[in-house]
Amino acid sequence: MSGIIGGAGSKSRVIGLPDIDPNRPAFCARGYPSGAEAIYLLYGHNLSGSTNSVDYNAGNHYTASTGSFIAPVTGLYSFSISDLTNSTNDVYRFDFYVNNSYINRQMRIDTNDSGSGYGFGEQTIQWQLEVGEYMKIYHREGVTPANEPSYDSFSGYLIG
Repeated sequence: MSGIIGGAGSKSRVIGLPDIDPNRPAFCARGYPSGAEAIYLLYGHNLSGSTNSVDYNAGNHYTASTGSFIAPVTGLYSFSISDLTNSTNDVYRFDFYVNNSYINRQMRIDTNDSGSGYGFGEQTIQWQLEVGEYMKIYHREGVTPANEPSYDSFSGYLIG
């Protein structure tokens, strides 16, 4: 079996559960430092006292201090973001960027004026990257999101 999950000869110690391929680029980072709008989000960048984290980073191709995943091989990748927003009657836009260029893919969250002010969104895209190209998320509209690491994440992996 190919893919992010391995095949026969599992060492996972769980019957029927194959191993995760440690050589396949994959990452998941949660939370980011607070800041103004129109910033690149540094998911997983752990500042003093924060609960931001990089949960896994197979191959170490994601860098939390820059918020960038750098493609180690040319291929098709899947990237996902999620976020919780916290302002009443606002619009939030989270853009996918490759090499600091907008690729016309985004997640948009609209909050209403009901008084709760919270909105949640998720977006997954597949994108072809060449060796050395990098993917980042840019927050360009709406006040600073809630930054709750339980809800805010950026993740990705090589499909093939």
